Amino acid sequence: MLVTTAALPGRSTPAPADSAAPAARSSAWRDPMVMITIAAVIGGLALALIGFAGSYVAVRDLAVRKGFGDFAPFVPIGIDAGIVACLALDLHLIRRHTPWPLLRTMAHGLTLATIAFNAASAWGDELAVAMHAVIPILFIASVEAARRLVIQAARLETGTVGEGIPVARWLLAPLATVRLWRRMRLRGITSYRAALELDQAHRVYGTLLREEHGSPRKAPPLALLPVKLARYGLSPAEALAAPSRQAEVDAQREAEAAERAADEAHARQLRQRQRDAELAEAEARAAAAADARRREAQAAESATAAAARRRAAEDDAAAAEREQHAAERRTAAAELALRAADTEARAAALARRAADDETATVEARAKAVEAEARAVEAEDLLRLTPTERDARRVARMAIRQHGGDVDAIPGAEIAALLNVSTATASNRRTEARQLLAAGYREGI
Repeated sequence: MLVTTAALPGRSTPAPADSAAPAARSSAWRDPMVMITIAAVIGGLALALIGFAGSYVAVRDLAVRKGFGDFAPFVPIGIDAGIVACLALDLHLIRRHTPWPLLRTMAHGLTLATIAFNAASAWGDELAVAMHAVIPILFIASVEAARRLVIQAARLETGTVGEGIPVARWLLAPLATVRLWRRMRLRGITSYRAALELDQAHRVYGTLLREEHGSPRKAPPLALLPVKLARYGLSPAEALAAPSRQAEVDAQREAEAAERAADEAHARQLRQRQRDAELAEAEARAAAAADARRREAQAAESATAAAARRRAAEDDAAAAEREQHAAERRTAAAELALRAADTEARAAALARRAADDETATVEARAKAVEAEARAVEAEDLLRLTPTERDARRVARMAIRQHGGDVDAIPGAEIAALLNVSTATASNRRTEARQLLAAGYREGI
């Protein structure tokens, strides 16, 4: 029969926290991965010690035979210490996310040197040569496994662990898989499923584009945006939505600029009103002071101080004149300030009008682009030749910019628009004139 400590007199039940720690330690020791890790560490250390011990004796004897003399015992120690130092530094730098591949290369070179020296010490006996080479090779394999584990742990900490591409895909579609792998590396896509969905979206869009237009070259510019922006990692939906997002951003910026201009104009008006109020208050104080001085002078007048009163009156007159001059100057300054405020208000109105004109220009450009797209779609439906398309472009330019007068368009401008010679541009002008004479209008 079991007796618990809680049933014994004079004893209390221990706190849950005290019993949780031993339970956690015991469960950790029962974890298979912990046991495998401990076994791997112990096995790797044993393999390293055995390999270093065997290599030490073989390389020391070889150094003695090669005439190293008293330095012979230090030759294998230096090589093995160099291997350990290079591998340890390589793992430490990888852990710090600053790898240096030269350390790994040096460690492998020293290991190959150790294998060569051990094989040379037993040269002539193939079995002995193989026995000397086995343990260093096993040690390198264990160190590479530890290096891979450290790299994976560092990637887990930084969140840069990427999914690999299945081997079956590499075998069944190598070229497409290379392109998919390149896109994942260049765009930082860590999810194989996300990269596959993006690739499928672009392939489906390309198929639909070919089905609708026959060739991507015949598609309108807006429809080609996903093809051009695919290199930047955008999906077809994101690429098609990019122009509208940019237009919204531009409109928002223009609205914010107009709002800031209106706020600044309102602030200037408030400051002007405040200055006017301060000026009126100063004039009122000056008038009150003058009135007080007059009352004091009247109270102090007497028959015996007539001369003094006259002098005071003269002084008051002079002061009033000076005050009047000062008031006139303040009035002039106020008028100048009002004119400046009026000028600023007109400038703000002009700025708002310019913003409105800019908005109208942007809308006109958008309508022109839309009309051009509709015209290109109509030309695609009519299956016109490049010459006929160029003549229609010149006719549309004359309608939009010169009221239908083709001759008003400079030949250099037509040549630059169509990227042709001056003679070809003259021919296109003639064809456009004939189109307009036949009743061609934009959108027809």
